[in-house]
Amino acid sequence: MAKTTRRVGVVLFQLGGPDTLAAIEPFLYNLFCDPDIIDFPFARLGRKPLAKLISTTRARKVQHHYATIGGGSPIRRFTEQQARALEAELANQGLDARCFVAMRYWHPFTRERLRNCRLRNATRWFCCPCIRSIPRRLRAAASTSGGDCFRMTFPYTTWDRSIGIRCI
Repeated sequence: MAKTTRRVGVVLFQLGGPDTLAAIEPFLYNLFCDPDIIDFPFARLGRKPLAKLISTTRARKVQHHYATIGGGSPIRRFTEQQARALEAELANQGLDARCFVAMRYWHPFTRERLRNCRLRNATRWFCCPCIRSIPRRLRAAASTSGGDCFRMTFPYTTWDRSIGIRCI
């Protein structure tokens, strides 16, 4: 199959997970600082202290779970494998595509990954959330686009209904 002249970028979004035992507490802090996770009237006033309390307490309780599965979450490794498989499948279908992984609560953080993606000279970008429970703001954007995979234009503020690729 002939390659297209357009270069496609695909960003697979994931929540992330602590990659080491030392990363458990800061990961949990990032998670519980999210207004989509802790949301109640005037939550912005107490969210960070509450996130610190929960992450400190919870990190001690779950550390042994992560230790039994190798000392960290495998989610980034699995998502990177999915990205490589998707990239290979798209190449088999004749698309010049590059797939990236971005995490909401741990490395590589979405903001830094999207900043790096700008340098890849893609003419089209697609976002593919790889999470079952999509945060409220992302869910709203996805619902207007017709599905789980949608086109993104930098700085990722505009969405449209066309779906250019099927997520694998």
